[in-house]
Amino acid sequence: MILSLKVKQRTVTQLEIDELRKENAELRALVAKQAKQIELLQEQVNYLMSKLYGKSSEQTPEDGQTSLFEDDENGVFEQPESTGE
Repeated sequence: MILSLKVKQRTVTQLEIDELRKENAELRALVAKQAKQIELLQEQVNYLMSKLYGKSSEQTPEDGQTSLFEDDENGVFEQPESTGE
């Protein structure tokens, strides 16, 4: 059995074509604007991530360990701590 469909043909007027072209141009401009905004936001995210997780100005020894006695050159206490007794 062969099904036949009758499709009603519709003619598109020049006014409709012009309106669709105008809408297309507006949508393309919107996409370009949003793409630029996304690019700027991504730059901000990258900058903030580098500030948050990037290298800091703190200097550590090459072995990666910080000294518990940074104030003392010899690494030992000169006087015992007072315990308040």
